[in-house]
Amino acid sequence: QCPRSITHTEPHPPKKGYLICISCMMGWFLSRLPEWTTWVVLAAVALYDIVAVLTPRGPLKMLVEEAQRRNEPIPGLVYESKSYKLGLGDFVFYSVLVGRAAMYFYVTWAVCFLAILMGLCATLFCLGIFRKAMPALPISIGFGIAFYFITRFLLVPFIVEMTLAAHWM
Repeated sequence: QCPRSITHTEPHPPKKGYLICISCMMGWFLSRLPEWTTWVVLAAVALYDIVAVLTPRGPLKMLVEEAQRRNEPIPGLVYESKSYKLGLGDFVFYSVLVGRAAMYFYVTWAVCFLAILMGLCATLFCLGIFRKAMPALPISIGFGIAFYFITRFLLVPFIVEMTLAAHWM
């Protein structure tokens, strides 16, 4: 069993800030992977999150159930806010998506950032309906990837064309 200082996350602001900074740094590092590798890894991790949380023998589901059975906090690096908990890995992969989007154009960055927030809202909505642990990655990463490619291949060319057309008028 891990020492409590490693597994228990105190809900005080400095530790929250530290966890967010660590996830951003890891996200920045991982976003330096080749572009298509990044998208495949993000999609694969989102699918794994579904299996890990929702299947009866999923490792995260078993971890949550065991922590509840023992009446202990969930082990690992967890960001807590009121009654909601996000794993550090969730923040890391959100950071990877936003970091990769920022490498292309600021519009893709902004759209992906908003897509992740929309996905988190949708996940919280599902949490309210199903009243059980929900994977935090699939909806947000799915929205982020979809909106990235829509923005990159439809919106950005449109913006560039409109900017050039306005310049020549």
